Amino acid sequence: MSKSFSFFVKICVVWVVLGAQILMANDSNNIVAKADDFTITQGEIQLLRSRMKSFFETTEKEYCRALLKIKLFSKEARNAKIDMDPEIAAELNQMIDQKLSDFYINRIVDTYELPAGTVESYYNSHMDAFVGKDGMPIPLDDALNQKIRQSILKAKKSEIANKEMERLVKKHNVEILNPAWAAEGLVQ
Repeated sequence: MSKSFSFFVKICVVWVVLGAQILMANDSNNIVAKADDFTITQGEIQLLRSRMKSFFETTEKEYCRALLKIKLFSKEARNAKIDMDPEIAAELNQMIDQKLSDFYINRIVDTYELPAGTVESYYNSHMDAFVGKDGMPIPLDDALNQKIRQSILKAKKSEIANKEMERLVKKHNVEILNPAWAAEGLVQ
């Protein structure tokens, strides 16, 4: 599979998984392009832009063009039953599983309850990082509290994910059948 086709497939899968999460801005439902049986809205462009800006930044027109390409090519791929090829179906399913896994752990991290006083303790121990231009400490208001909380959770994401993995392994009675992997503690 060529690199450009592989990248295109990945964008298509990301788009399918994210399709239900269109951002709800005031103009998100404005239709900016249409075809026989689908439309492209401003919200879809905003969503793609938010997900792809770390890879590249371009104009909204180019994001619209990319969405049009994705929708037209994926429509033709489905019509040609390319998605029914077992190898392609397996790859698509794996990509969807990976994205769903990412969404799941992000939801777990976002709802994780930090022990009481964690944010305040961090703030107090890093006071020199929270100084305004005037040299005075920036007060710990709701916005700064949320920013610190997110920073702490980002640092703890791996730990939180490992704890959730342990919980799910027990919940689903996971058994590693390869003796070498089991002895090495594949699931820790």
